[in-house]
Amino acid sequence: MNIKKIISFLTILAIVFASSTVCFAGNSINETQNITPTSYIKYMQDKLSSAKHSKDAAAIAIAESNISKFKSLSKEEQQKFINYISDPTLMKKAINNLSDLSTTANESTSLKNGDICITSECLDSSSLKSSLKASNGAEKTYTISYQPKMEVLGITIFETINTLKYKGTSKKVTSITSFKSYVAVNYNPFAAADFKNKSTEISDNAAVASIDVVFSWSYKIGEIVTGSCRSHVIGFPGGESQTWTEQLSGFGM
Repeated sequence: MNIKKIISFLTILAIVFASSTVCFAGNSINETQNITPTSYIKYMQDKLSSAKHSKDAAAIAIAESNISKFKSLSKEEQQKFINYISDPTLMKKAINNLSDLSTTANESTSLKNGDICITSECLDSSSLKSSLKASNGAEKTYTISYQPKMEVLGITIFETINTLKYKGTSKKVTSITSFKSYVAVNYNPFAAADFKNKSTEISDNAAVASIDVVFSWSYKIGEIVTGSCRSHVIGFPGGESQTWTEQLSGFGM
């Protein structure tokens, strides 16, 4: 191949690349970053196909549920949904509202007259306390699962799961087994989340864990909006727990 042909080939390749879709957080988004109800259904169907290919039962269930719920919305509600998830200020405010949920149980808050619901769910092993007492202080393994979640018009668009496992008796925490965090659900094609600065320690007879969640939104080509918060999970003797989310940066309104 001579020099002229090579240059022509590279020029064509550059043009094709420049006009192709941009991938952000594993989601294909066109240059204008606009989505419609029809393209959003296709987006969900693609996620369902991917979940089936990987045989991920949980992902299949959430995909099928979200598709069914979205299709059941009226045309006006579908467009309202698209408008909500395409609004970076609104999405940032929704994430920021997690910091209002300092909880030892399940709590929730909402925006837009209940259209957007932010839930802080905590599942712990406190029900094992009675068996602990009955076993004369034998060491047990406890699990705490902290699951912040966002729903828009009843459709789950984002959820993270933070799971702390530790050992102890009814009177003492003895060790931390593991602390893991991951994005369980992401049905906002503009959004992504990363985890940083994981920390675990035993302090004041409690298993203490925290992790920073860095959110990113790409609504325009070349423009990415970011913000971060810190999730805290604490396990006490006997399996009781406390969880909350702390605002760090980028979410001031």
